[in-house]
Amino acid sequence: MTTPRLVRMKIKWILKDRIPMPCDDLIEWGLWFEKPENRIVARTDIDDEITVSTMFLGLDHQYSNDPEAPPILFETLVLGQELTLKWPDGRIGSYRESHDSCRYSTYAEAQKGHEEMCARIRARFEAGNLSSAKTEGT
Repeated sequence: MTTPRLVRMKIKWILKDRIPMPCDDLIEWGLWFEKPENRIVARTDIDDEITVSTMFLGLDHQYSNDPEAPPILFETLVLGQELTLKWPDGRIGSYRESHDSCRYSTYAEAQKGHEEMCARIRARFEAGNLSSAKTEGT
């Protein structure tokens, strides 16, 4: 039995004027997808080591079997090296382990989510709850 999820996974997507469009031609999709400029929604460097990146995924990451659920086609990630996260209860851990990410269905949601993630990371940074190895050593 084919579930809606399995059907959805096979659909490839490209952006046309910031609108996600299904693409049935694997070669066309591959040629479009291989160009990073086609997939980048936004990229913001918080400091020399922390970057917030929002990308178009090209594949549906919706895990619901509900056929009415919208496709999840965009993702925001916080990237960085040797980050330390200071939790409110005093614990200290690797920032990579916190996996700050969000996913969206539309380009507009992805743009808004990117800005919100940047604001959240900057607020943590300014409150002293997030630092990178570079800023700790200075």
